[in-house]
Amino acid sequence: MDAGISVDVAGTPYRTRAQVVENLDALSNQAFEARQGAILVKTVARALAKYLAKESADDESSLAGAIVNLFNIVTEAAELHNGDLIETGKTLFKFRRE
Repeated sequence: MDAGISVDVAGTPYRTRAQVVENLDALSNQAFEARQGAILVKTVARALAKYLAKESADDESSLAGAIVNLFNIVTEAAELHNGDLIETGKTLFKFRRE
């Protein structure tokens, strides 16, 4: 894709051409699809470990179980929040001055 762009820099108009160098969105999607199976396995393993930790703490006392459960909830919320940092719609352009 090649597009003509007009920009105004400090009152001076410039005309340039922009050429797509890389579609970062497509690269990100390809990387995710390649890792999707490993991500799923890690997610299930993490959930199982948290469940077993809570069950083990419950055997000690209900207070210990509650503390472990609270820790699990907080850490899960933090892990889910990291997904909010993913940006989409990024494309890398190369500009030539005309």
